[in-house]
Amino acid sequence: MGIFISVIITSYHTRTQYLNDAINSVMHQTLSKRLYEVIIVKDYEDANISKLASNKDNNIIDLTIDDTNIGDAIVHGVKKAKGEIICFLDDDDMFFGDKLEFVYNQFSSDKNVGFLRNEISEIDKNGNKTVRPNEWGDRTKEDTEISIKSNLSDEILRNSGVMSCISIKKNIILQHLEILSQLTTNQDLFMFLIALYSNKKLKIVKNQLTYYRISDSVTRIKGSFNKYLSTLRRVHKNDYIINSYFENMFKNVNNNDYIMKKIFELNVIYFLVSEEKGGLKYISSNIKNRGFSTLKNRFFLLFLSLFHDVSPNFFLRVHFIYYKIKMSKYSVPNSV
Repeated sequence: MGIFISVIITSYHTRTQYLNDAINSVMHQTLSKRLYEVIIVKDYEDANISKLASNKDNNIIDLTIDDTNIGDAIVHGVKKAKGEIICFLDDDDMFFGDKLEFVYNQFSSDKNVGFLRNEISEIDKNGNKTVRPNEWGDRTKEDTEISIKSNLSDEILRNSGVMSCISIKKNIILQHLEILSQLTTNQDLFMFLIALYSNKKLKIVKNQLTYYRISDSVTRIKGSFNKYLSTLRRVHKNDYIINSYFENMFKNVNNNDYIMKKIFELNVIYFLVSEEKGGLKYISSNIKNRGFSTLKNRFFLLFLSLFHDVSPNFFLRVHFIYYKIKMSKYSVPNSV
């Protein structure tokens, strides 16, 4: 008997205009509809979606939940999922027509695969193909298989920031539901790390199977400083809990230097955006053992943490101005 796939689409009331495109891309796949279902998790009512779900032939589950964080939304979807394989899709992205057939074949042909990540094709807000921003670096050039024994690098994690490219075995996620429910950001990295720890095979492929939408929302800071600060702290509020979870998980794993450095970097971000004043103590206690070998890098991080601890809001106001200027120079690529 073949595997069954569950596609989880997460959608929020603040961004609904592309959801129909996302759903249509999943409904028009080369893979038989008997082999997959679609679970839409959203924090608002939508009569059209409800009508689609009422047609049993569409195999759509419509879940309306209270406004919550992304991790909790994913947990709701996973608990409803019948599939052994979970594919994620953000509401403003789309799948290529043969994506699910490719995923099906990859997991069916090798039972040791626990995680699959494909490449993206960039589109603009109107769905037209656009140019990849230079800041994103090169595409994945060749297929790669990695495991917990592999030497990791930034290049391997470079495109892990696109949740719509990730497919993962459900039983891997089920072991981490409690901590997943607290997740507010970095859901892509979360999936990568739990798959890595599962001791299953992770496949990174060069095939472009996901349309990733680039718009002003990902290249601009909008609104006042207070709104920016509120959003920043809401998004990162549980980071230290999540990072500590992974730090404890990987501390006894051989060849864990890269992962521990990554966790340290994420904790630095947490302390620099939070109201807490423990950043200087944390950074000074851990920086020497986390791959920051040069005195220049150490001094810079210690300076930032001291600046933050003395006046958190002033530090973030300076960051807000700097980042707004920097992002104003970044333009959404033109269509091709």
